[in-house]
Amino acid sequence: MTDALPAKSQLESGRPPGVCAEARMCTNAINDGADPKNLDIVTVNQKGKRFKMCPNCATWVPGFVRRGHDGMSGETERPEREALKALLAGVERVEFGEVDVEAACAAYTEAGYEVTGTLREFLENYGEIAVGWTAPDTGEELVLAISVEEAMEVYPPNVRSYSRRLGMQAVPIGIAMETEENVLLVENGDIVFAGDAGMQRVGNGFEAAVKAFVSSTWDKTFF
Repeated sequence: MTDALPAKSQLESGRPPGVCAEARMCTNAINDGADPKNLDIVTVNQKGKRFKMCPNCATWVPGFVRRGHDGMSGETERPEREALKALLAGVERVEFGEVDVEAACAAYTEAGYEVTGTLREFLENYGEIAVGWTAPDTGEELVLAISVEEAMEVYPPNVRSYSRRLGMQAVPIGIAMETEENVLLVENGDIVFAGDAGMQRVGNGFEAAVKAFVSSTWDKTFF
């Protein structure tokens, strides 16, 4: 199974990196007689939050990519996603999942949020995306997860409070950082981190915000 991994992801010993526990779990299951096409592996972080497996791990499960679990089922990607993939080339962990836009919009409506054209377009272009990288100075894994499920866990009155402070409507779209800051989409296109310490403007437009996030260059001043 080691041959299934891209060469760049292997250690000199030929074993996969320690971060790829999913690969070893899959191998053990196959050794025990499991059919890899029947395997579904769910990755969680230290806080028990679900995190999609990396492309490296996905290569260990024959048919995994073809079944579309990672959002790369062969369908034509939207140009915005293709541009984001190019921007994130070389980033440690990048996952593009599938999103049911109608179901997502229904969830937002049920939670009491207005489904604007801006929100719908965002979900179509960037719904279900996770980006992770390790800060070289602290070794901390920094994660930005755009997820309807995570967004629906944000307390709506907090979002209304954020909107009042911003002077514009904002909706939750995911979480970020080890502290699980709320990620907000503001009606003017800004992406904002919001939490107990305050708010930080990451960038205008999702692509610009992601670029600032993975380079750690966003304005970390709280307001």
